[in-house]
Amino acid sequence: NLEERNDYYPFGGLMGKGLNGDFQSYKYNGKELERQIGLDIYDYGARRYDAATCRFTTMDPLAEKYYSTSPYAYCVNNPMRYVDLDGKVVVIANGSSESFKNSFIEAIKYLNEKGCGYLYNYLNSVNEVYIIKETMETYNSFDYLTKIIEWNPNNGLDTFNTILSPVSRLNHEFAHAVNFQKNPDEYKENIKQLPEGHVDEYYDSIEEKNVITGSEVKTAVALGEISNDEITRDGHYGNPIKTINPISNKPKEEVKNVIIYGNKKKSL
Repeated sequence: NLEERNDYYPFGGLMGKGLNGDFQSYKYNGKELERQIGLDIYDYGARRYDAATCRFTTMDPLAEKYYSTSPYAYCVNNPMRYVDLDGKVVVIANGSSESFKNSFIEAIKYLNEKGCGYLYNYLNSVNEVYIIKETMETYNSFDYLTKIIEWNPNNGLDTFNTILSPVSRLNHEFAHAVNFQKNPDEYKENIKQLPEGHVDEYYDSIEEKNVITGSEVKTAVALGEISNDEITRDGHYGNPIKTINPISNKPKEEVKNVIIYGNKKKSL
């Protein structure tokens, strides 16, 4: 049943037409619309946003990173191209679908709620732009040359020890990006393919082993995907599997009964 329908102007203002507009308080970009005393202000976490004036009500806490833009501007005055997740940082979303944007917002909120948002928050604190890109592939990836993280919000990973949720896999890619940001030279050395016969060859690279045995395990424990005494996997492999939503590791339907092994270019 259709419980509510809303139509928006590009900057988030509600159009007059709609259905049961007061049923759900979370509206434009999944943000809560606060209707106290008729102000109709969106709660973006770090700041509040007024869709009527197309401006935030307070200055950008990261204004010094964007001297060419008004500290009160929303999405650099271009909400058709950009999406603002929390009132602090602009994330480029070229060509991204609305469902992908909503999935990403949901994923970041979930990671923060579970105490796993430190990787994403670190990337937001540096003077570099990391781009989240939608992909339909069954694998995710981080490209240090372009600083692009590709993520499929519909696919988890069956590692045969557990099922990693799409959000868990996203955090895996954040970990690669953080490792590169902190030490580019070490990262470039660690992503080299390990030779056959190497004790860690099933991880493909030292970088993958570091992430899989480190932040991946920590994330999976925090999200309830494994217990404290378990591991996620003992190599860089797994079977992609559709989950019921981006933050769940419950399977919806299997993609294909084919094991995908990682390589030096693509990250599971």
